[in-house]
Amino acid sequence: MNPLQKVRLGIAGFFLLAFWACKDAPTSNPNTPEEIGDTAPAQVQSRYPEAFARALEAHGGLENYEKFRSLEFKLENWPFGKKAPLTDLHRVDLQNRKVLIEGDKYRLGFDGDEVWVENPKALGTPADFYYATPYYFSLVPFVFTDPGTILEDQGPVTFQNTLYQAVKVTYESGIGDTPEDYYVLYLDPESYEVKMMSYIVSFPAFRNGKQVQELEPHVIVYKDYQEVEGLKMPHSFAFYNWNEGMIDLGEKPRGEAQFSQLKLTTEVFPDMIFNKTN
Repeated sequence: MNPLQKVRLGIAGFFLLAFWACKDAPTSNPNTPEEIGDTAPAQVQSRYPEAFARALEAHGGLENYEKFRSLEFKLENWPFGKKAPLTDLHRVDLQNRKVLIEGDKYRLGFDGDEVWVENPKALGTPADFYYATPYYFSLVPFVFTDPGTILEDQGPVTFQNTLYQAVKVTYESGIGDTPEDYYVLYLDPESYEVKMMSYIVSFPAFRNGKQVQELEPHVIVYKDYQEVEGLKMPHSFAFYNWNEGMIDLGEKPRGEAQFSQLKLTTEVFPDMIFNKTN
């Protein structure tokens, strides 16, 4: 299993999501995305499905993204710590997905083989889940070009009277720690920016013995973006539950957070920073 496969965690946090995504789902619920008329744009040349290829271009282009080796950002107000929202500094090697996260009272990381944590009580969330979740959210849609990812255009859908182009993301068997996870990207039909993303989390610690089809879905809404080295990357975002097929984006979200001080460079972080002994 290569490093990208090992750290791919189907994304997400305690809220993690999957608020419904197939065209053939019931359409009686006015809050459920439903298929509408054909609005497919002219095709673009890509090895990816049409809508997803346009999303990559809308966010700055895959060729541009692949130039970078290192990502750094400050995560503010992550709402899923047991004691308080988390704010910390993240460093990620984009090629091998090694990670270092530093908070005021904790450190954790992934050295390429295993996840480690210093002062887990101060962290207040499973380190083997948290280490990759934030950067995964920060790299949408580019993270879905990882090996073993399966992409499927779901076509145009409506949700709360807003039109989106939907793309479903699943994984080949044996990819990552939680290959049963899936996501649905909801794209602006004109700009093809990612507006929101539904998902489930099949991570064992959060399943409580449930089967995948029984897991409660969630959604992340990307509120605005910032330009970093020619790429359009998330700034502020909010999380909502998807209870019994109902969600109101006008209501108070379960939590809100921000990515700030984002840096992308072609330079490589010193490998030693990802080791627990340093």
